[in-house]
Amino acid sequence: MPLYDVTHKDVLVKPSDASNYDLLVKAREMIGTLRFNKDIQIFDSAIDKVVSQATDKNKLIFTKAGFIVGHQSTVLVVKDQRHVWDSADLAFPCHLDGNRIDEHAAETQLKFVGGMMRWRISLRDETWLVYRRPSGTYNKLTGKEITVSEYWVCENYERPAKKCGFSTHELTKRFNDSRIERRA
Repeated sequence: MPLYDVTHKDVLVKPSDASNYDLLVKAREMIGTLRFNKDIQIFDSAIDKVVSQATDKNKLIFTKAGFIVGHQSTVLVVKDQRHVWDSADLAFPCHLDGNRIDEHAAETQLKFVGGMMRWRISLRDETWLVYRRPSGTYNKLTGKEITVSEYWVCENYERPAKKCGFSTHELTKRFNDSRIERRA
């Protein structure tokens, strides 16, 4: 089943596009396939856990990357949380000399984790929706507002039908208008 991004309009998130996100491709190269595959297993098992816990309690299945791998998350064991963040730090090191942090690299780590989440959810059997909401915080380098992706399962979701071309009324009007213009 698919993942739809409903932020602005319903856009199908193709797993192939999600897996080719430039940060995921770079991370795979930087940390190696073995470590990257372990990260995949961690995300998949965490998403499975979120789905099963909510299903058992008849609750809405809802998640976001911070809920799964955030430092206060209870979904993953600490060892697995550290593995994901160590992978992010190996691929996109953000610690400079002393206590200084490279803000761009730190944000890139968050985007890597979010990209991994998007990709793994796009491969799930359930129908998932994602909405990217404004966070209220801004990128210190670009000034752009940072968004947070929130995911939930909606099995009865029906993608709105696309409007294909023109209606018969619109075509008739265009035809008649063009005839009038040619006569003039």
